[in-house]
Amino acid sequence: MEEKLRMAFRHVQLSSKRFPLRKQRGDATVKSTGIVRRVDELGRIVLPIEMRRTLNIGEKDSLEIYVDGDSIILRKYQAACVFCESTKKIFNFRGKNICPDCIAKLKEL
Repeated sequence: MEEKLRMAFRHVQLSSKRFPLRKQRGDATVKSTGIVRRVDELGRIVLPIEMRRTLNIGEKDSLEIYVDGDSIILRKYQAACVFCESTKKIFNFRGKNICPDCIAKLKEL
């Protein structure tokens, strides 16, 4: 019984800090915030301002949505080259993102 209380108290202590509880999920470490939000009638949720500031997510930023088992993962969208996945100096050509290095390699073909 005392061990259960100690573990519960530890959980309360850890969850009061910024993004403290960590769980290993696949290749990534998932941090628990202790924040619970309801989905509204249009299927929307609100991301807390502290989280948006910490993750540098601004108004009108795009987020990618992934599903991992029974979890939904949101990641700030960053355009990347379709060939090498570089995120530097990306150009959009006919709906595809391509970096300058890959453009140069394609010209050589």
